Amino acid sequence: MNYSVIWLKRVNTRVYWKHCWIKSLLTKKNRVDEEENQKALTYPIAVVVVAFIVTAILLLFVVPVFEDLFKGFGADLPAFTRMVVNMSEWLQEWWWIFLHHYSGCIYVWLFQKTFSSI
Repeated sequence: MNYSVIWLKRVNTRVYWKHCWIKSLLTKKNRVDEEENQKALTYPIAVVVVAFIVTAILLLFVVPVFEDLFKGFGADLPAFTRMVVNMSEWLQEWWWIFLHHYSGCIYVWLFQKTFSSI
């Protein structure tokens, strides 16, 4: 066998293994990046969910109490306050739409999370 042929086989083998090593590193890095992205998004999503829950509680239970208090004054309400009262009345009437919507979103998210690895 010629020395150049042996040298070429050796170089090709090194290039192949280097390619495999780099490919495995990139695959591991992509997996780590996906996990870090999931961890990074957990807090903002939790904050948004808690904000929606707190807003719904305020609109459903607290604003009606203040509405009765404001009606006792006998004066006209400012535009912004009237808007908040109207949102509260609307949410009290149509709360079930939001319940179905958000439960559907949670169901789709869990379904996607369960079957995304298949």
